[in-house]
This record gives sequence, structure tokens and C-alpha cells, in this order.
Amino acid sequence: MDTNPTNPGYVTSSTSVTTDKSCGGWADRQRGIAAAYLLAIVTGRRFGINMTYPSDIKLFYIPNIVDWYIRESKLQGLSKEYLRWMDNRKGPKDVNGDFNVKHPSDVIFLRTNMDIITLIQKSPQYGHLCSKMFRNPNRGKVFHIIWHLLMKPSLHFEERIDLFMNKLPRTDELVCAHVRMRRNPTIPNDGAQINSLSTVKHLWTFLSKFQNARRVFIASDSMDVRKSARKYFGAREIDIGGFVLHVDRQGKKPNAVWGFEMALLDQAVLSRCQVLVVSKSGFSVRAAMMSHLDQELYEFINGTVTPYFRLKSKVF
Repeated sequence: MDTNPTNPGYVTSSTSVTTDKSCGGWADRQRGIAAAYLLAIVTGRRFGINMTYPSDIKLFYIPNIVDWYIRESKLQGLSKEYLRWMDNRKGPKDVNGDFNVKHPSDVIFLRTNMDIITLIQKSPQYGHLCSKMFRNPNRGKVFHIIWHLLMKPSLHFEERIDLFMNKLPRTDELVCAHVRMRRNPTIPNDGAQINSLSTVKHLWTFLSKFQNARRVFIASDSMDVRKSARKYFGAREIDIGGFVLHVDRQGKKPNAVWGFEMALLDQAVLSRCQVLVVSKSGFSVRAAMMSHLDQELYEFINGTVTPYFRLKSKVF
């Protein structure tokens, strides 16, 4: 798919413009990428991704159908503007007016974690410019389409995914859970805690009901949660291994590239689960959105597991 811009300018989803300001975690960046792509489509601009922190995104994901790789030499001599739409909707409301008039620069470096797909769909200026595949009221389905238009695993990352998946019994359903804790001893500088270690026993009890699963995959931002799962499930528990790292808040650590890869592997595996328990976290919710499967979805909050109905069938 070619954007064929009528405007000679660019919208670049950027997470590398100085690391003294937050670029957001991986799910924040995924929301921003989808938003920037749809914005580029409706404003007639070429779309690009500039992500080099904590490592170059192209180590793990490369262009699929849409070529979002733009060489820096192509931008030389062009006027540039840096927009920061992080954690608020003030900036994104620009899509209700003429974006190109308000931001006439040739190149727009946009850093955002806002899910503004619905805002663009309903924009009096740009809503009618959304093609049919981007008009679905289910944002999860629109994200699914955009993600797979843009992204495919690099050869290296595909090999890493296959290496892990080949460890699993092929005939069994894969039962998985993502336990997001936020602030905990593994990532002490994250936001307020949303789950506690004392409540995960209720999740383990729920997962034990799936007797057909010989392995249970656990992803978490807490090493203590991993240890708890291993103690409860024994040899049935499986995880990516390595260590846990927040790609934004801990992105300057010497081993940040490896930590980034571990996080992306976690999400890739979660997207391949027949049964998935998500946390109140964009990380696992985006994994469900990425999935090509009609997953059986649940949500874990404060020791309670309930069906998760916000995402309907994602099989296209």
C-alpha cells in the first residue's frame, strides 16, 4: 500500500528526539505509531518512523506493506516542526481543523501516545478521508489493520520468536497471562502500583482450570511475579527468561537493547495465545489487538479475573 501523498510533507512518528523527556513505554509508542500513520493518510503526507531509543526499531520490526523507512538525507533542507502530544488531547484536537494550515512545515516530527483513531474518524475536516478499512468503530480492529500494514518481524526477530515457540507442544492450546504491576522492586520508578503480589495466587488458580495446556506462559514487569508462577506451576510455567526492563524509564541501562527485545518477545508470544489474560495495561491489550486468532480473553484486576469483552473477534 502506497500513501501517494498529495502534500509533499511528512509525518514522522518519533521517539528519538532527546531522551530527557519521556517517549513512553512500548504500548504508548504503538498507539502513537497508529495515530501518526492515520494522520499522515488523511493529511496527504508521507509516513515515517524514527525510533532509536533504546535501540533502532528496525532490529526487530521492518516495513511490511507500507514503507515507513525514510532516509535522513531525504529530509535535508526541508522545514521541520516537533509536536509533542503526550498524555493530553489538547494537541490532537488539531485534527478538528486543517492540520496542514496549522502545521505547514515540510516535516512534522510527532511524539504521541494518544489513541486518536476515533478523533480522526469523527473529525469534520478529515473523517470522510478515512478509507473504509479505517472507519470501523472498533479501534482494536483499526489498530490491527494498521499494525500489519506497517510491521513485520525482522529476520532476526522472527528467528527469536520461532525459537521460543518451537519449545511449546504444538497440539496444546497456549494459555497465557500478562501481570502488570507497575511500581515494584524490578521497575521502581514506574507509576502507582495496579496489582499486588499477594493477589496473583487467584490468577494462578484461574489458569489451573485449563487442563489441556501443558505449559502456561507468564509475562510480567515483575521478577517476583515470575518466581511466584514458577513456584506454583513448576515445570508447566514458561517465560521468555532474561530480565525485565521498562523501555522508556530504564532505557539508558547498558543492557537496554536486550531488555527491549525481551519485552517485544513477550508481546509477540502473547499475541499467539489461544487463551489470554490481560492486565489493565496497553502492553497485553495491544498484543490481543495484534493477534490473528479469535482469542479467549480475560482481564486480571486486583485479584479478580473476568471476561474481557472490549475486543471483539480479530479474525479478518
